Amino acid sequence: MFAWRYRFLNRLCVPALVVALLAAVSAAQAQVLVVGARSLDTLESAAAYALKMAGRENLAKQLEGLLAALTQGKGLKGIDKTLPLGVYVHLPATGQSQPQAVVFVPISDSKAVLELLEALNLSPRKDRDDWYTLTNDQGQSFYLRFHSRYALVSNSQPALEKPVAEAKLRALLPADALVAASLRIEEIPVALKQQFLEQVIKEAREREKEKRPGETQAQYELRMQTTEMAHRVLERVVHDTRALTVALSVDESQHQLALRALLEPQPNTPMALALQSLGTQPARFAALVRPEDHFGAVLHLPAPAPLRQVLVRAAREGFAQGLQQAKDDQDRLFRQHVFDAILAALDQPSWEGAIFLTAPGADGSRAAALLLQTGRGRQWQSIFEQFVAKLPEEMRRLIELNAAKVGNFTVHAIEVREGADDLRRIFGSPRIYLMVSDDTLGIGAGKDLMRTLEERSKKSKTAATREAAATALDLRLRMTALAELERPDKTKPAAKEIAREVFRGPYAGRDEVRLRLLVGEKVELRLDMDTPVLLFLFKSGRAGSAEAGL
Repeated sequence: MFAWRYRFLNRLCVPALVVALLAAVSAAQAQVLVVGARSLDTLESAAAYALKMAGRENLAKQLEGLLAALTQGKGLKGIDKTLPLGVYVHLPATGQSQPQAVVFVPISDSKAVLELLEALNLSPRKDRDDWYTLTNDQGQSFYLRFHSRYALVSNSQPALEKPVAEAKLRALLPADALVAASLRIEEIPVALKQQFLEQVIKEAREREKEKRPGETQAQYELRMQTTEMAHRVLERVVHDTRALTVALSVDESQHQLALRALLEPQPNTPMALALQSLGTQPARFAALVRPEDHFGAVLHLPAPAPLRQVLVRAAREGFAQGLQQAKDDQDRLFRQHVFDAILAALDQPSWEGAIFLTAPGADGSRAAALLLQTGRGRQWQSIFEQFVAKLPEEMRRLIELNAAKVGNFTVHAIEVREGADDLRRIFGSPRIYLMVSDDTLGIGAGKDLMRTLEERSKKSKTAATREAAATALDLRLRMTALAELERPDKTKPAAKEIAREVFRGPYAGRDEVRLRLLVGEKVELRLDMDTPVLLFLFKSGRAGSAEAGL
């Protein structure tokens, strides 16, 4: 239903800041974009670590030989491998139409660097003290300036007149990142931001204003309302964002990788205050998922009123068509009850949910559950009872209503015939359970599910910490567990055999992937991964390709 909306946001927001950067006109020189690495040493170390993990240490020697050949045996002589390096982009000065990019490379010996450039056929020619012109084989010219401990290179000589201080360059990128990129939106002038917004929003309105074939008036009004809401979000992002940063870190000793995307608002702006407010609301299901689970996810997503209104209105439009297809008054009444329950779930101040798959017990069985806050849990109880009453007698015999009571949950048991063997293999029982409380609906499996749910529900009442409140999404997955759940198949390589091969020795237990969305003083999307997971995925993909004859 909302696919067009995501495409619209993609077209609007992703190119937006790039266009603003390229179109900028300002008399001041501000570093709008910075891309860099912590140092050449850390890059070389990370590359060697990755090659060793993949069993390709010999490739590192081949690369060293290639570098020696390119530099006529000089290697990287004169380059300081311990300091940050990268490129930054200035806003263009008045009268210039192109951004000014400056490459910054740390040096230990300027004379050795000039010799290296000669070896690379860049023909440095001295213009004045510490200033040189470089010319390549195609006759293109670049400018070089030695400043402090750095060599600065640009195709624009004015870009090198006022070089950025080393301390400032370090401050623009996360100190612990292997590599990072930061777009400093706060450096774009306000007038230019407004000009950009007016142009983009005007074009979007023109594109969206016409009714589409087959679109009802209600659907058209909903689409226009959603478009205007997207415009307001874009305005706040453009005006209130301080920086957008993406950073990759690698901890070789702990065999961990972290990829972070951060949106940092300017202090005391509407966006900053809204994010801080969202980050203080308690998470409902935080304690239902444990670190030792083989799979788990917690959703705690505050739902702004305008967004809820749009979703409820869209749902009502779809439900109205569903009611028209009812076979009789009884069917129409049943559908209305279902629709009302769904609308109540959508119109919650926050969308809360949790899912977990426990580690196997002593007998190898697991427990799993999916829980969602619905607002009207008991209404779902009535809906399920009405649904069961309509079933043929043979199917009703497989369902035990009110099979158990766990805390506030009423539990109904359903015996599964198709797929029962898989349920027994994984969960130790062919039953699945429907769980209903005053405001929660859940489904689960596992012979020990009731005990697990009761134990975790008691602890969840006191687990609303600030960290949990700031976590809008927290998903954990252990790759070994995923491999073990795979149904045996003699026609393809067993994932669990590959997992046993990879996750052993120094990599034993290093099989976790964790994805988090944190909302508070800033918005952070963070992927943490044990590095052997990459090796597992690589080997699994290669084995699958070999089996397919690719």
